[in-house]
Amino acid sequence: MPTHVTRTRTPRSRPWWARAAAVVAAATLLAACSQASDMGTADSAMSADGGESLAGEAVDGTASSRTVSTVSTGPAAAMITTASVGVVVSDPIEAALAVSELVEASGGRVTEREEVAPSPERDQQPWAHLTVRVPADQLTSTLASLGTLGTVENTTVTSTDASMEVTDIAARIEALQVSVDRLETFVGEAASTTALLEAEATLTERQSDLEALQAQQARLDDKIALTTLTIALTTSPTIPEAAPAGFFGGLQNGWDALTATLDVVVLALGTALPWLVLAGAGYLVVRWVRRRARPAPAVSPSPTA
Repeated sequence: MPTHVTRTRTPRSRPWWARAAAVVAAATLLAACSQASDMGTADSAMSADGGESLAGEAVDGTASSRTVSTVSTGPAAAMITTASVGVVVSDPIEAALAVSELVEASGGRVTEREEVAPSPERDQQPWAHLTVRVPADQLTSTLASLGTLGTVENTTVTSTDASMEVTDIAARIEALQVSVDRLETFVGEAASTTALLEAEATLTERQSDLEALQAQQARLDDKIALTTLTIALTTSPTIPEAAPAGFFGGLQNGWDALTATLDVVVLALGTALPWLVLAGAGYLVVRWVRRRARPAPAVSPSPTA
């Protein structure tokens, strides 16, 4: 009867290099955890010690680099609009007064106003020219109201998107304001005269930059809020002068080109003439000097008989 022998396999121990790799991995993991703990402790210490951070910003001027970016919640687009309109009226002087009253009633202002009265002696027709600033949201209604004064001859409206410029200036102002606030705090807590003087110099420079940016922002806001409108008031429409066509048109163009060329030639000759006279005089002087310096020819003796 056959005998079955059952063999039991005992697990072999892991090689030495596997055990060494496990030890190294464990040590690396412990070192990483310790480093993360040290960084957290250092960050807490820096947050607690605000005076030293502010001193560093006062000396090397890096306060603005710590500003947190914000997302603008304003309108999608900030438009700068300019417009011009020509209106034919019976009395430009009276119409200019009506335009001024209309602009002021809409919340705007007149920045320039020029009027010319009629002059029969010089055959001069009256006209008026105004430059006004009206609220941007009142531009359409203002243009419509101008149509009640006379006949609108032409209208031009131009808009430019200034959203990027508005956002950039606002971000720079915010960064400088944070820097100024921190420097003001440091000036009040400075521990030495040297640190105080450095902080005050930096603070003065930052305040000057901040005021310049705030003035630039105010001008930009004014351009966005108020539209510049130019109004020309005349008694007759402006009729563009038609250029002649055909043979006579070519003849006119050729004559104009000839007269323009002659004008250029005459101008060039008039400019060069004084220099030519001076150069001629210099040449005559040099020639006279050379002639005087030339030795006299030798005279040979006459033969004797």
